[in-house]
Amino acid sequence: MLVVVLDAVLVVVLAKRVVVVIKVKRAGLVGS
Repeated sequence: MLVVVLDAVLVVVLAKRVVVVIKVKRAGLVGS
């Protein structure tokens, strides 16, 4: 169970990082 929870947390963290990167890239394109 603990392993499943840790995997889920890692997936969420990675997903959030991807979203942040995408937002930054979009903001950069719009800014330029």
